[in-house]
Amino acid sequence: MKIKPFFGYTPKPESAKKVVSPPYDVLNRKEARKYASGNEMSFLHVNKAEIDLDDEISPYDDKVYTKAKENLDSFIEKKFLVKEEKKVFYIYAQIKGSHTQKGIICLTSTQEYDEGKIKRHEFTRKAKEADRTKIVDIQNANAGPVFLSFRKKESLEKLIKVCSSGEPHIDVFSEFSQDRHVLWKVDNDELIEKFVTEFNDVPALYICDGHHRVQSASNVSKLRREKILKEGGKVTGEEPFNFMLSVVFPENHLAIFDYNRVIKFQEGMNQKAVMDHLEKMFKVEEIPTNKEEVNDGLTPPHFAKSINKGVFSMYLMKKWYSLITNPEFIPKNDPVGSLDSAILTETVLTPLFGIKDIRTSKKLDFVGGTRGYKELEKLVNKQQGEKTNGISLAFGVCPVSMEELMEVADSGNVMPPKSTWFVPKLLSGLVLRLIED
Repeated sequence: MKIKPFFGYTPKPESAKKVVSPPYDVLNRKEARKYASGNEMSFLHVNKAEIDLDDEISPYDDKVYTKAKENLDSFIEKKFLVKEEKKVFYIYAQIKGSHTQKGIICLTSTQEYDEGKIKRHEFTRKAKEADRTKIVDIQNANAGPVFLSFRKKESLEKLIKVCSSGEPHIDVFSEFSQDRHVLWKVDNDELIEKFVTEFNDVPALYICDGHHRVQSASNVSKLRREKILKEGGKVTGEEPFNFMLSVVFPENHLAIFDYNRVIKFQEGMNQKAVMDHLEKMFKVEEIPTNKEEVNDGLTPPHFAKSINKGVFSMYLMKKWYSLITNPEFIPKNDPVGSLDSAILTETVLTPLFGIKDIRTSKKLDFVGGTRGYKELEKLVNKQQGEKTNGISLAFGVCPVSMEELMEVADSGNVMPPKSTWFVPKLLSGLVLRLIED
């Protein structure tokens, strides 16, 4: 795989905490405006510029893209973001609790994405894809890196460790996500060349998060190539617009959490009908409650957490159940169909609740694993209340493994929606790259 160093833009170490922000897509307009209130240095002014405009203006209005460009130019002019004197790589560590993951921030090739060497596991949505393409083109920047991974390679991990052994360039704690983000600069020419050489032997990269950012970078590359060719010029493939800002982690460093499902209150459905259906496909067992640790009359969720493939947890009428899938309902030699999220849809969500497209169904809520099983109980109990003319319930799903993700991507398929929940999330505003610099 081809990687390149680049002229990075980073905050000054002493002001990094004021600059960095949550990703643009984890806050709505109101939340983002509140978060950035009183802080002209918040990167949300760059990657969510609608907070600086009237609420009547759509986030997809041309005025928002223009404002985003103006704000980015202002950040650079005011030295909120400072350009490196030479092309560099960065080592990026994310530390949450006892978990640490370290990777390299570099440029990767949009051509290798187009060729299928940078592999996806999700489809993109056209509206969001068009939005990200427009913002990248107008800002002439990759305002946030793509989150990629590669199959573990010991020599590369050792190199990453060596380059992150000294004093960091930036070390910032995010109050929003409650994790540390640490950046080391790699500006030694010999080490830069070692990284380039090491990645030459990596057969593929895998998108973990940021499918729309990858596709938008590819779209911008295509637009700029076509413009040059139309004007009679030549394209070598080495032009800056043929590369995108990426952070690449070894797959064994990453943590994927469960992505769980809550069925909203279903009028007319009863517990017996649910149990009768489930017992045809699962071994259903009530999970015993540890009476000493019961809090507010609810089963302690850690007793119910699903940690084995093919085993689901279910919360129904203030009780937790274990659902062990009958092996005959687990497809063989099918990297997508054998995923727990796919099995749950095929055996329960579709036949029992009529949910065919989980991405668009209004019967479902999704809860990322970091919010815990207590959140599942809370949502179900709120939906159920004292009502007896129907039910609400939740399903805990075993986390997908990186090996499963890579197998799906290698097969050329995509995973069911809402299958992966990666934590920690990448901070915005830590590293930026101008495309034509």
